[in-house]
Amino acid sequence: DPFIRDWPASLVLDPEPASRGDEKTGAMGAAGVFFTLITLGLILLFVMFARFISKRVDRAWSDAAENLGLEYQPGGGRRISGRVEDQDVVVSGRREGQRWSTSSHTSYRITFPKPLGLGLRLTKEKVGNKLRKVFGAQDIQVDDRGFDAGVLIKGDDPVRVRAFLTPARRECILQAMHDNEHLVIDDAGIVSEYDTW
Repeated sequence: DPFIRDWPASLVLDPEPASRGDEKTGAMGAAGVFFTLITLGLILLFVMFARFISKRVDRAWSDAAENLGLEYQPGGGRRISGRVEDQDVVVSGRREGQRWSTSSHTSYRITFPKPLGLGLRLTKEKVGNKLRKVFGAQDIQVDDRGFDAGVLIKGDDPVRVRAFLTPARRECILQAMHDNEHLVIDDAGIVSEYDTW
């Protein structure tokens, strides 16, 4: 049969391998079919597992939104949004990459009712920041040893930035940055973005 003869040997079972004098052909064909079926089965299991995980993630996001009194928008770019204590809150998730090489990112943003107008940017102090400061990068000091050591402070006017960073605010900010090393506070609000897997 020319139709079967043109198919790759790995997909065809030869019912009579001995009739051609090559006993390995039938075994190789059977192994090829077996391997193909196993591969297809594994792909199916992977797809089913991915859907299961996606449904669990949707449920978790939906529950979180409900508990916080916010709205959940499912889909590839999941999003929770709404207002908490007069501040806009957005939590969004997105996937980047293609096929087998993807990563997930989650972003949290709390927007202040109005911009601060300080040119403010607060991030957790890291080793790389210390090196940049040696070469002249800005780091405003507020005469609070723990805060100055733990937080990199940038702003347009150091006097106004120091006035804004009251002891109560410094304590909250330092604790938040201890809990979340990706936290950034700027004039517009509070942002945290990180890879979730």
